[in-house]
Amino acid sequence: MACIKTRLLISNIVNIIMTPLFLSAFIVEIVDIYKNPNSVIKNFWGIFRYFSYDGSIITFIIGIIMIIKNYKALKMQIEEENLRDKALSHFIDIISLISACNEFVIFLIAIIIIIYTISTDVWNEEFKTSYKTLIIHEFIPIFIAVRSIFDVRKTDLKLYEKFVGGLFITIYLIIIIPLCATKVFTSFDKNKGDGNIPYPFFDFYHERWYVCLIISLLLILLAIGFGFLIDFLNKKVEIYLISRESLKRIGTTERLSIANEKLFVESIAHAY
Repeated sequence: MACIKTRLLISNIVNIIMTPLFLSAFIVEIVDIYKNPNSVIKNFWGIFRYFSYDGSIITFIIGIIMIIKNYKALKMQIEEENLRDKALSHFIDIISLISACNEFVIFLIAIIIIIYTISTDVWNEEFKTSYKTLIIHEFIPIFIAVRSIFDVRKTDLKLYEKFVGGLFITIYLIIIIPLCATKVFTSFDKNKGDGNIPYPFFDFYHERWYVCLIISLLLILLAIGFGFLIDFLNKKVEIYLISRESLKRIGTTERLSIANEKLFVESIAHAY
């Protein structure tokens, strides 16, 4: 029981830390929008062009759901073998994996952006390191990766369920690529168009289109691959913690047995 309770507690601590971090970064973004002399409404809805914010909002919602679910599980005083059935949910297992993969994609986007900014001054002006970018692209992904490795799973995920890691980035790309390709969004660079394309690697008309397409496909494949990796590491942690718990119980049993044997010998010695 202690093993599962500890992991549920770790999960909740991570989610509780992540919640104000995300809200603070989002508030900073909203404040920046209101300071902008252009249309506030247009700029507000404009942030949803970025997967960094879309994925983080999904992670935030999933985190709140997990806080509630884990808290209910922690309050239950039931045997360990019944805890998974009574308190946990297979649905939570799946959405936790989704949020981990979303955050991994956000981290990848940050790396790609760094590569782009090193090579081009225009992108270097657009993407500057700030509090909100550090929180959204670095801190939250790291926290969520740790949480996902230590998550308590009700059941093992089926093979097809592990592919859900690429679900939201696929949906995002299905929406954003046609908008960019059909010039609803005309350019990443404001000097060449509307500047509404969210990332330079989606600018099909001003970048090499096949590079844009390769990066898009890689994001999906790497998200799916990360889902498989997280599932593998989660199982390894589960096996390790269970083995440690078993060894502790065996050690305790052996110590009690030795103590009982000593008491028995001493009682016989006193008897004679």
